[in-house]
Amino acid sequence: MNTEERQLTDLLHRMTPEPPRRVTVEDIAFRLANEAGQGRQAQSRAPRLRESRRREPRRRRPNWGPAWAPALAAAAVLVVAGGSAALAVGLSSNSHHTGATSPGGTVTSSSAAPTTSSASSAPGVVSASAVPLKDAPYGAELVNRHKITPGTLISGDGYLFGTEPGFLDQIDPANGSVVHQVPINTQVTSAPVIVDDQVWAVTTYTSAGAVLTGYNATTMQQVASVTVPVNGRTSFAAAGVLAGADHNLYLAAGDDIAVVSTVTDKVTRQWHELQGPVNSLATSPDGTKLYASLGNVTLLTYSVPGFATLDTSTISVNGVAANLVATSGGVWGTLSENDTTVWFAPGGNLANLVHVGNASGANGYAVPSYSGSAVWIGGAQALVCASPANGKVLATASIGQASGAAQYLGGVAVAGGRAYASYSSSSAQQAGTAVMTVPSACG
Repeated sequence: MNTEERQLTDLLHRMTPEPPRRVTVEDIAFRLANEAGQGRQAQSRAPRLRESRRREPRRRRPNWGPAWAPALAAAAVLVVAGGSAALAVGLSSNSHHTGATSPGGTVTSSSAAPTTSSASSAPGVVSASAVPLKDAPYGAELVNRHKITPGTLISGDGYLFGTEPGFLDQIDPANGSVVHQVPINTQVTSAPVIVDDQVWAVTTYTSAGAVLTGYNATTMQQVASVTVPVNGRTSFAAAGVLAGADHNLYLAAGDDIAVVSTVTDKVTRQWHELQGPVNSLATSPDGTKLYASLGNVTLLTYSVPGFATLDTSTISVNGVAANLVATSGGVWGTLSENDTTVWFAPGGNLANLVHVGNASGANGYAVPSYSGSAVWIGGAQALVCASPANGKVLATASIGQASGAAQYLGGVAVAGGRAYASYSSSSAQQAGTAVMTVPSACG
């Protein structure tokens, strides 16, 4: 490097822009050319440039003639262009992360809207292709590893909803993937209820009190929470404790039945049943009747919205009626002493009770579910669909064993023309959600 080049380098090194005004390539070139060629002050429109606070030893100012002006301008352009490119790269990288960095190093968006629940996207839980289930009916395939509790899977608002231990899941029926999960703190088996664009679930259920929580059915963000007092103790065999119709939810609250409005998010009515505790509730498809099972075993029928008692029927058994499902033809349920058999009471009258299907077998826990055009009854030996009008069996498919052990399919919900069910197999140590073709007899 010769003397003139070193002097040029020193001169450029001492020039820094004064923030916050932006200095362009043209500004620097204009300043250099004027200092070198004319030795006068920069014009007022040009940005002010100043030396850094660290002063260099005083040197004799070089005699830059007019001939150096083009060279100086070109050098300035190269220096500033390089800096601008580096700055552009930095800004481009930061534009993807506009928020602050948390202590753990995770970038958190500062512009994200506040959330009102702990809904979160589930991790990748679905393989690229479904896994065929050997000897399972209707071409059943395993689409995820989330074993939904039988009797809790429902469809609506373009999704499937169901509970597994500790979580309420939202499932995309297009591919079986779990889109969102929200935590729930309850051991009771009860299907969620869809009201308009909300899905409600029992998120706490104890003798000390119960909590119903509503979520946006698309985003699964919490939109409401209602605490319901429990009178007495909750039933040891409680299952299917939440029902709904129109804009009301009905909860078995110990010895009471509570009514919750999804418009006001408040308990609007609560009454005591002397024969309690209440084991299960269901509403008729038209929303005009509410059914409740009590004791060993009484089935009550109330009018809605007046809640006058329309009918009472009783049978003497050692079990407790639970998992109630109501259809146009009557009421379906299980008995806790023999959960492998589903019963149907035409018109809600237990005097006419009949057993439906043959889902019995070792560990063949069977519950009824009403989805699509049929009532489905699963188990470890057979999958049955029956008429919701009269309880007549429409189709029965055997469930083969896998490596000598039973396979379970049950808790069916229909969405997008396909049937989804809870699946498990003790031999292959597989569990999750299965998808099947809906047989024409059950459609």
